[in-house]
Amino acid sequence: MNREEWLKARMSGIGGSEMAAILGVSPWSSPADVWARKKGLIPEQADNLRFTIGRKFEGPIAEIYAEQEGVKLLKVDGLYRHPTAPLVGTPDRLIVGQKKGLEVKTADPAVAHTWGEAGTDEIPLYYTTQVATYMALLGYDDWDVAVLFGTSDFRIYRLHRDMELENTILETARKWWERYIVGNEEPAPDESNAYSNFITNKYPKNVLPMLTATEEQTEILARALEVNVAVKEGEKKLVLLKNILKSEMGENEGLQSPIGKATWKKTKDGENVDWESIALELKELVPPVEFEVAKKLFTKEVPGVRKFNLYPSKALVTTMEGGE
Repeated sequence: MNREEWLKARMSGIGGSEMAAILGVSPWSSPADVWARKKGLIPEQADNLRFTIGRKFEGPIAEIYAEQEGVKLLKVDGLYRHPTAPLVGTPDRLIVGQKKGLEVKTADPAVAHTWGEAGTDEIPLYYTTQVATYMALLGYDDWDVAVLFGTSDFRIYRLHRDMELENTILETARKWWERYIVGNEEPAPDESNAYSNFITNKYPKNVLPMLTATEEQTEILARALEVNVAVKEGEKKLVLLKNILKSEMGENEGLQSPIGKATWKKTKDGENVDWESIALELKELVPPVEFEVAKKLFTKEVPGVRKFNLYPSKALVTTMEGGE
């Protein structure tokens, strides 16, 4: 099965990583994001550096695991489907001769402390959910997670089937699919960056005039304005506290305390080429016609973006400031 076929088949169910998003424990995706992909409203997430590195390192990490564990691994080519729930998935590896699977991960050493000791089941919840989905798909009781932090910290985690979590996943998947995919209901907005990206992609342009707010919309706007003021006040307080700490640090690189630390370090010097000035200098050396041709060749249109702003009315500002 090639990637195009796999992506098409995946549209017919909820994947392991998508289940984490639906349960609200994914840092990368939201229920609305999953819904939009399943409905074909937005494309599958494009490859980024994190995905590319994970895919390139998957094979070598699996080999290290196999050598340490003394087992043979089977690379899965295809999609497993749950018999009663709209769940699908392609595990990284299956262990030959055992009812056990393997999930392979790469991670930034900076987050290694958020994982437990090797040999335990203490991994981030979004990966626990993914693995639990795979155990439900295959009916396996055990699953290992092999993760490489950086280049030298290799750990193996052992997960056992949790029927309470699995039942939650199955029930949630059935209800979510019936309500949002079959019923075609759009998931409610949430606070994730994934939802922000989804709603921006859904409505990239403003082509209609201003709306007159309903009572409910006015209430939401009032709460947004209130929070906006609190955030701005908080930002000013934070700047003040940072400046006080910088004053205390002086030429020291930071400040250490039992509750945490603050650092104030200079980055390495770099160079910034002023290409605009260079272009203006060259303009005097070439004929105007040739310069305009070159300008057109190297000019790219930058699409505009919709910016969201909050503007309190004068009456509300007066009220906030304690006026009549």
